[in-house]
Amino acid sequence: MLPSYFRRPSGRGALALAAAALAAAGGLAGCPDSGRQRCDRCDGMDGYVCYLDGCAAICETDADCDVGNHCVVVDEEPGTAGATGEAGAAGEAGAAGAGGDGGAAAAGGGGEAGASGGAGAGGEAGTAGGGGEAGTAGAAGDAGSTGAGGASGGPGAAGTARAAASTRATGAGGVTRAAGAAGQDGGGQAGDSGARRVTKACDPRCDESACPAHESCTGDFGTCVYVQCNERTPCDAASDFCDVRQKTCRPLDGACRSDADCLPWPSDLGATSSLRVACGEDGFCHVVTSNASLDFLRAESVLRLLAPAPGAHFETADELALRWEPADFHAIAFLLDAIPETPADFEAHAVWGASRPRGGQQFLSWQDGYVRGEGWVKAGAAPALSGRFFVVVELVDGDRLRAASELIPVSIGAQAAWPDVAAPCTGQNFDLAGCANPARAQVCFLRQCRAACASHRDCGAGLLCGPPSQGVRLCGL
Repeated sequence: MLPSYFRRPSGRGALALAAAALAAAGGLAGCPDSGRQRCDRCDGMDGYVCYLDGCAAICETDADCDVGNHCVVVDEEPGTAGATGEAGAAGEAGAAGAGGDGGAAAAGGGGEAGASGGAGAGGEAGTAGGGGEAGTAGAAGDAGSTGAGGASGGPGAAGTARAAASTRATGAGGVTRAAGAAGQDGGGQAGDSGARRVTKACDPRCDESACPAHESCTGDFGTCVYVQCNERTPCDAASDFCDVRQKTCRPLDGACRSDADCLPWPSDLGATSSLRVACGEDGFCHVVTSNASLDFLRAESVLRLLAPAPGAHFETADELALRWEPADFHAIAFLLDAIPETPADFEAHAVWGASRPRGGQQFLSWQDGYVRGEGWVKAGAAPALSGRFFVVVELVDGDRLRAASELIPVSIGAQAAWPDVAAPCTGQNFDLAGCANPARAQVCFLRQCRAACASHRDCGAGLLCGPPSQGVRLCGL
């Protein structure tokens, strides 16, 4: 069975006869080898030709094709030369000259008008009519004026005969007129070409602009089908926005029941691929940032930390507090000054560590741990730390690593280590460059860091999540 985008359109009428005639005449040149297999599907089927590596229905106008597909010329061949025409027949002899215009009583003399003057003297013999040019309608030769008898008109040229022109000749006694007859039609000379044979077929490529309202192309190769909305047709409800990539309407407030109800984060924005959109437990869509993890630990599961939140800022390390989901395992926590790439790098980047025995509280503070100097010593007053750090908690059961958290980024010091909303940036629109903040999804937009959102709940109090631009929604300022 043919693919839907190569199916026979409706209203084709007698076009199948044209296909049969084309096949009898040799048809179109074969498809490229790459498309031969697809074209084999329609070999011998009336009304189809090989086009764009596939079978396309023969047509005469766009009306013969599905909506969104155009009727285009796919092949054109020159016609056969025309036959040579016969020469035109000779023109008839000129008629006798008419009487002179009321001359004087005496021939040649002036005087009062009297009776009809005698016949005027004959004019000079007429010149033979010239032949018409080849291929176009020839003019008949002018007839000679009367005298001893006008000469015959020359042969008429090929083509459609023209009416003969009259000539005037002045006689001694007056003006005489004579009319030569037109030559007969003759056949044209050999034509430069006959009619050209043109084959037209329905182009399977869909033209979005040809689709009516609430319809869009099913793909590059397809036809127009119903959609909820598109670039040309907005959603019916003012409380919805159009997801132009999916051509579906979604609620502006971001309400959802599953991830499928949320506008997905565009996968073509390069550096922002670390962001995704998910339906939260609160029933609203949220932009979620992906935190790094220590894959080389090979933990059996992922432990969810309740505190600190990604991007949390502490003016001093004394404020640092860790909490995690209840679990009946021994817990070990670390504060790292960089992300270790190998197990050997882990201890080198650890600046603080603490542990909690099985059955103990799922909570640790700075004073519960040890700092690394020349060995590990009990933590006292927090040192003057400043910059970006990462928290990780592991759950251990004997020699098995039951779970490990993601690396939660935090900042310690007088100022936060990440740019905030409205900070200047130099990246391209929707790029993370210069705006990355683990506390929230931020992108550069018009040289200013903006919070990305998937619902109003991703924005601050009193701010709303706007409609998408290039697939990304931004909070108001």
